[in-house]
Amino acid sequence: MKAKFLIVILFFLVQIGFSQTGMFVHGKVVNNNIPIKGVEIISLNTKNIVITDDNGLFSIIVNPKDILVVGLRGYEPKRIVLDPSRAENYYVKVQLVPSRDELEEIVVTSFVRPKFDSQKIVDTQYFDDNTSSPKNRLIKDGTIENGINFVRLFKDAKSIVSRN
Repeated sequence: MKAKFLIVILFFLVQIGFSQTGMFVHGKVVNNNIPIKGVEIISLNTKNIVITDDNGLFSIIVNPKDILVVGLRGYEPKRIVLDPSRAENYYVKVQLVPSRDELEEIVVTSFVRPKFDSQKIVDTQYFDDNTSSPKNRLIKDGTIENGINFVRLFKDAKSIVSRN
């Protein structure tokens, strides 16, 4: 009975010993003392990933000899090697620096502009330009523009004959 009890106690002690290998790291990510929101903090050993809140604060569970990678698009990434002797109350303040994206070589040459004659556009004759306003084709003004409307002509003739 004592042996079984000691085995159970030993099992719990081993379990507690292994569970204590992880530690919490708290921190803040800033740029010129202004907190940065949405920064990814990645633990390389445990593969944990957290993102900073609106105040730039984060908490992550890591191993004592872990490496943190802190990065955000537009900023230079930082690597932080954790010190295993500071296992309790580990607080990190990370200062991110904006990255400098360099452009490839740009060649500036002279450019000959094509001749553009705006007066030519003004002088161009457009459809119905003699009266400077287009003719409204929906209103009938009695003229025959596209030929004779035989249907209307037949109806008019029929109405004249039927009256007599």
